[in-house]
Amino acid sequence: MFRSCKKILNIFIIKEGLKVKQLVQVCWDIGDMGTKKRELKSLLKAMEEFKLKQGFVITEDYEGEERMDNRTIKFIPLCRWLLTHNKLLELLFIPPATIMSMSSETEAEKKVEHYLKLNNKYLDDAEELIKRKDYVQASEKLWGAAAEIVKVVAAKRGIEIKSHRELYKFVAKLKTELEEPELTRLFAAAGALHQNFYENWLPPETVVDHAEAVKEFVAKLMGALK
Repeated sequence: MFRSCKKILNIFIIKEGLKVKQLVQVCWDIGDMGTKKRELKSLLKAMEEFKLKQGFVITEDYEGEERMDNRTIKFIPLCRWLLTHNKLLELLFIPPATIMSMSSETEAEKKVEHYLKLNNKYLDDAEELIKRKDYVQASEKLWGAAAEIVKVVAAKRGIEIKSHRELYKFVAKLKTELEEPELTRLFAAAGALHQNFYENWLPPETVVDHAEAVKEFVAKLMGALK
């Protein structure tokens, strides 16, 4: 059945007949935490209105999954999303082979380089935000730094991390493999910072302490890459 697509309140709504099947938001630079928070807020509001448990965010190249307010948000790179919507490709006059070529360009080494750049950027951003006493934004930057370094190690091994659950499972595996018992504790501190971004419940001094834990976590995994 042909699927129609329209945009309401900055959310793309994909329908089959009269039934809403998907809600799609676009957040090209997922590293901009302010933009991410704003776009997810509008997507969650639309999901609640249309009573959908799953929503989608199209990104440049980030892929992952988050649980928020008992709903699932899936982050999908544009090239991958287009490949699952062939009718839209026909309307845009884009051959599927072109999209496949775009997708194949994202090789392991490029991913490693990309994740490393994000890791460094998030650490620098967090340091600056802490100086400005913006502990909520700093919390998410620190979580991002921890998550990206895990993805670096995984990408080096040809493993793609797509969800928070996979992040935690991979860290648990590294703890045993590298004989680094502190890894799970340090990563748990990063997880608390991620939660703080949405709930703002950590005192500033705890954010600063957890920032040191994230730096230690990053240093340990960077050491494992050598």
